Amino acid sequence: MIDMTYEELLKVKGDKLMEKLKDEAIELNNDDDFVKLMSDEEEERLLKNSYIQEGFEQGIEQGIEQQTIELTKNMLKENADINFISKITGLSTDEITKIAKNMK
Repeated sequence: MIDMTYEELLKVKGDKLMEKLKDEAIELNNDDDFVKLMSDEEEERLLKNSYIQEGFEQGIEQGIEQQTIELTKNMLKENADINFISKITGLSTDEITKIAKNMK
């Protein structure tokens, strides 16, 4: 009930306990200190979720990069042309040359 708007709270119906809870929620929503506290908590939650999402995306990118490197190594082992590898993987010929040097 705390995160409900005033209009939503007014629509809540129920027994005496529900009415008391509704009144207390309205009172809390009008308390500037409480609203600020809730805003900080919400901001922290959103920030935490964005860090989790960013980490997830970075993990995917790193996984894709590692797969690209492994694919490049496999194609080099099969003596594939560097320009062909570049076209398939999207890596530059310089990047492919570096990978090839690190394989030796």
